[in-house]
Amino acid sequence: MNTTQFFVQDVAGNAYAVRVAGHPLKQQGESSTSQGEVPMARTYLLEDGSALTRVDNDTFQMVGSGAYLTLLRD
Repeated sequence: MNTTQFFVQDVAGNAYAVRVAGHPLKQQGESSTSQGEVPMARTYLLEDGSALTRVDNDTFQMVGSGAYLTLLRD
């Protein structure tokens, strides 16, 4: 997934937009990679701000409720 937004679906068939946010893995003052890039970690958030964890390529889990969501493909 090389996008900043995609959609997932719960078991009831409800679709949700997911926003991908990135933040640096290294603390300030630490050196970057040899190419001058700072590695980024991905954070997945629903429209309402609920956090998701990535289980595998097609599955996400809501941090608060534990509900599983499946990636919707075009």
